[in-house]
Amino acid sequence: MALATGLAGLGVLATPLAAQIDPPTQAGYRGILVVGQSNMVGGNTGPRDATPGGVDELPPNVYCLDRTDQVAPWHFPFPFALPGVESGTSANVNAAMSLAKQLGESFPQDRFCVVFCAQNASGFNSIVSDPLRNWAAPASPNHLNGNLYDLAVERCIHAAAQGVDVELFVGLMGESDAQVMTVADLAQEYEWLVEGLRADVGPGPAVFGTAPQWTDGALGDLSSIDAALTLVAASVPDTVLAWADGLFHPPADPNHFDAPSCRLHGQRMFDALTAAGLIGPAGPTAGGPWFQPGATPPGGETGIVLRQDFTSGSWFESFSDALDGGAIGRGHFSRLNDFERFRRADGSFVLTATWSTGESITWTQTSNPLLTPRDVVQGFAPLVDPLGLANMGLVQGLCRTSTTGALLSFRPGVSTLSGPLAGLYLYNEYEFAKALGIAAVLRSPLGLSATSVTIVAR
Repeated sequence: MALATGLAGLGVLATPLAAQIDPPTQAGYRGILVVGQSNMVGGNTGPRDATPGGVDELPPNVYCLDRTDQVAPWHFPFPFALPGVESGTSANVNAAMSLAKQLGESFPQDRFCVVFCAQNASGFNSIVSDPLRNWAAPASPNHLNGNLYDLAVERCIHAAAQGVDVELFVGLMGESDAQVMTVADLAQEYEWLVEGLRADVGPGPAVFGTAPQWTDGALGDLSSIDAALTLVAASVPDTVLAWADGLFHPPADPNHFDAPSCRLHGQRMFDALTAAGLIGPAGPTAGGPWFQPGATPPGGETGIVLRQDFTSGSWFESFSDALDGGAIGRGHFSRLNDFERFRRADGSFVLTATWSTGESITWTQTSNPLLTPRDVVQGFAPLVDPLGLANMGLVQGLCRTSTTGALLSFRPGVSTLSGPLAGLYLYNEYEFAKALGIAAVLRSPLGLSATSVTIVAR
């Protein structure tokens, strides 16, 4: 866990975590940070099954960070982050509890610690002065009137001091913001939250539950939440969604999920992470992001960035595969920094694209090819272009995404061409939001018969 941030009002220096705390008193906890609103901490959700051995009993390898910031065996009521406040009662369940149960049962050799820091009625629209840490609680005698982001990071510091490596972020939020924020602004807030936590806590995957869409319409239109989350899942690597379709609320309480729905939503979170290859046992493994830092990627000295099948002479139909550099790369490199070992002494990456016809081209760029486009667009080196196609406006077109159905429009004349016959174009700008992974679209403008391409770093 690497943490370097200044926490407002907490007196924590902006130094690496190792310099802030004493060595761990015990080791071996895989941390799960829970953010969001009352549905994530059992506030007024459906009753749990308290029967010993019942459906809601968690395995003994699941722990929690209690309200005194100490690692403790899992217990009820759920430990709320705020001093003197418990969220929910011993009768309530939540999606994080269901997810933790799945993790504990699936990886019995590991110990998990759930760090709750969700707050009833919290949202992004509560404060606007610091957008990077704009998740906050509203003014109320029973709430912390201020910044929950800083509190979450502080809780993670206390957890790390006890051997907890927070490596997964779980959230369900947005109901407080749906009617007062645009989709674009809400998506930006989600993105800032994930990227901020990854910078300040650790580079783990994130899973968000989507908004409840009750058939009785009791909460009104919350579609902006799902629209924003869809953009975030498409633009922020290692971020997945657990859909709330078909879930229900308790009688006379449209603000919360009932018990079966909480259990199912947590199961869907686990399933979404599993389907994306984002969870696995601790330590070096054959897949998933939970490698130990510094684990040697498969492939020896060659790192796969992207492998994609395509139809010659046409734009990709499968946008998520075409542009998501992590579709292959993140299956090999647990943390983006692991890919840094391929950076040359001069600060560049040397990448080679090879088509199934045997055609290949090599180019140099200074950005890590597995980072998001806002980083990828920096520092592309001009390439040798014997055919003179680099700035002739040949990079204009539309690509329909397979994940959202949206149209992505590329501006012409801003590419660097890979070389003769290869047809690899690198884009510096996007018309539509930020796309996935590596900022590259592969096309064969001269009608090559190749049906696949692989990009590697050497």
